[in-house]
Amino acid sequence: MSIVGTARRKLASTLQEWKLVLLRVRKPDRDEFVQTLKVVSLGIAIVSSLAYVIHLAAVMLLGGV
Repeated sequence: MSIVGTARRKLASTLQEWKLVLLRVRKPDRDEFVQTLKVVSLGIAIVSSLAYVIHLAAVMLLGGV
């Protein structure tokens, strides 16, 4: 079994899996999209705020960065 043959089979298998996923998904309606957007935005805001607080604490403790 060659490396090229194995890689080709793995690629074909991956593409087949992607095809199956794309056949099953649907476009979200407007309400679902807006709800997802709100949740993702809130998550990004929380993570960003936490990173800022950690950076601020490090600057205060280490005396500048």
